[in-house]
Amino acid sequence: MQGIDWNAAIFWLMALQALATLGVVVHSWFDQRRRVSKKEIKAVADEAAARAAAIEKRIDDHRQRLTTGESRFQRIEDHLGRLPTNEAIGRVELAMSDLSGELKVTNQRLEGLEGLHELMRDQFNRMDEFLRKTK
Repeated sequence: MQGIDWNAAIFWLMALQALATLGVVVHSWFDQRRRVSKKEIKAVADEAAARAAAIEKRIDDHRQRLTTGESRFQRIEDHLGRLPTNEAIGRVELAMSDLSGELKVTNQRLEGLEGLHELMRDQFNRMDEFLRKTK
């Protein structure tokens, strides 16, 4: 029977120990990277949550402005609904032109009446003079 070669056994045990130590170092390095990544992920998640809250606030502000704008548009539409249409304006223009024509005719009649009024005033003045002389 051969004896145990203790030098070889010690060599292999030391090699195994060095390999185990290297494995622990590599495992620790990956674990540390994973922990940093969790911190980074948490930081990114917190930042994303803050941004989402800011975006939600902006959306709420825009919804409120949109609601206000819709009510303003509704008031404008109601006001525009009460304004006259093109047809109504056309009828008013026709009525005004008819009225203008009637005013011209009335003006001519008044000019004729003015001449008659002058004649009547002259006659009244003559009568007044006559009556004053005869007294």
